[in-house]
Amino acid sequence: VQSRVIGDWECEKRPRPWQVAVYCHTDFQCGGVLVHPQWVLAAAHCKSEDHPQQVWLGCCDSFEDKDTVQFLQVSDSFPHPDFKLSLLKQNIFIPGDDCSHDLMLLRLVQPTRLTAAVQVLALPAQEPALWSLCCASR
Repeated sequence: VQSRVIGDWECEKRPRPWQVAVYCHTDFQCGGVLVHPQWVLAAAHCKSEDHPQQVWLGCCDSFEDKDTVQFLQVSDSFPHPDFKLSLLKQNIFIPGDDCSHDLMLLRLVQPTRLTAAVQVLALPAQEPALWSLCCASR
């Protein structure tokens, strides 16, 4: 399976209220998706063993969005059991590395407050048709 992004564009502010930023201290690690008020889906390669993680929700710019932004600590992380955690020790992925199952659930210390700027992702009721147009954000 190859992953490809074709025809991307910058989206306008706040059209994705389910998107979160995962931080370790003040360092951005990766993006994630709010799938439940207390759970975020992110990439397993973003797991931090050494430092506590925090998610930022409801913001595009933490200085501009001070009225809508929420900061929540991550209490637990659950990488997919088949993800090769040994890949985390490398600082670079080498062609041929098996990066399958690069998924992780992050449990927040408390549920987020759902607002116009912070929403749970509405998951589809059925699998999309093969070759259909999908939206991805990073």
